[in-house]
Amino acid sequence: MSEIKLESTEISPVEFDVKASVAHSEIEKLLEEGYEEVSNSVQIKGFRKGKAPRKVVERMFRKKILNDIEQRLVEDALRQTYPQLGLDPLAVQKFNKPENFNGESDLNFSFIIETRPKIGDVLLDGLKVEEERIVIEEEAVTHELDAMRRQLAVMETVEDRDVVEASDWILCDIEQQLGTETPRKNEGVQLQLDNEHIFPEIKNAIIGKKIGEEFEAEAKYEEDMPNKNLAGKFVRFKGIINKIQKQVIPEANDEFAKETGMAETLEGLKNEIRSRLTKMHEGRVRRDFTDKLWDAIVAQNEVPIPPTLLKEQTEKLREQREKEMKSYGLDISVMGLDKDPEKMANYMAGIEKQARNLLSAVFIQEKLAGEYKIEVSEKDLDAELAKRAEEYGVPLARMRAQFGEGENRENLRYELRNLKLVELLREKVEVVPVDPPKMPEHNHEHGEGCDCGCEHGHDENCDCDDCKEDKPAE
Repeated sequence: MSEIKLESTEISPVEFDVKASVAHSEIEKLLEEGYEEVSNSVQIKGFRKGKAPRKVVERMFRKKILNDIEQRLVEDALRQTYPQLGLDPLAVQKFNKPENFNGESDLNFSFIIETRPKIGDVLLDGLKVEEERIVIEEEAVTHELDAMRRQLAVMETVEDRDVVEASDWILCDIEQQLGTETPRKNEGVQLQLDNEHIFPEIKNAIIGKKIGEEFEAEAKYEEDMPNKNLAGKFVRFKGIINKIQKQVIPEANDEFAKETGMAETLEGLKNEIRSRLTKMHEGRVRRDFTDKLWDAIVAQNEVPIPPTLLKEQTEKLREQREKEMKSYGLDISVMGLDKDPEKMANYMAGIEKQARNLLSAVFIQEKLAGEYKIEVSEKDLDAELAKRAEEYGVPLARMRAQFGEGENRENLRYELRNLKLVELLREKVEVVPVDPPKMPEHNHEHGEGCDCGCEHGHDENCDCDDCKEDKPAE
């Protein structure tokens, strides 16, 4: 490595202006090495390899060799910032390239680097972190049981009448036309007429009709709905009623329990549900506690964040958020951010704060993991892979192949290290148990006709598969 003299001036705790100086004697040595290497490796026309006169080599290759030397010295200077200055560079913010470098004098250049923040003692005294108690109410078990009953429900044809009523399901062939687009035909469509998501115009057009009769309806999507492809547009429906149906939900009894394949009795099924809910809540509570723990630690320990790293992380979080928004038919234009500079500034400030907190937590984690000598062994990794293979019901060999090496394995190591760290920190902060939020109270039985959403515990905005199946075509 080249001999380079470095000096630094602190701009901020994570930004340093570094000045580099290389003596002319060092440059002459590097030039000599460059000439010798070119002479021995490059075939110069009219001369045997290695036999070209020095002046010819210099005339033909001096400029290129000087450019290579300059690049090498810059890279060597960056590598020497830690051993010489104790600075751990993460990014080069600005590089002041030397002008008219001709190799005939000392070389001086400078660059501004951003460094890994130096963190002192992490303050944990007086920290209180709430942790939700895990309480599985009987009503929660009933919710899950009702959801299972709905999944195993069957549709039966109504045989004793042929006129559609408001509480019916119908099986129909339907043609749907959005605006002036080509009509789209669907056969064997099931519609639940008392579903609140179905257009009222469709309900009114169908109720009172007989099997075999046709129906027509026209409706309009709301102007302010998130999906701009539909907002404010008219949609026309035309169809024919094939069957009147009713949904038959199995009773909650021992026979139903056996049908699920999870237990032999209803009580056994409830216990299995309770066990699954407990496990699910344990994972959620653990993640929630971890988030609160790091939020509390970050709030009490200010960490200077390198500007370039903060900018990159902010942009990454922004892309993730807007990708998620698009999955729901939203974007910044729908939210009005592109036309309101103040709202846009607040939106970006919120993302930047999230990025700053995330990076602060990462640096603090690295500091504490080193301080407490927390390590993840190969034995730890293998035990975790065996555990996951059993939980997911996949062969251990497949799990090992997925996390055998590279980034996946290192990410798993990082995850396990932080789990160990959180368990250690639990003993150093005050954990405050709190009751879980109360479930909404209902003053009626939750049976086949319940329309409050309690049968599966999801609200009208739920986008799960169960809820999608319940929503009619719009």
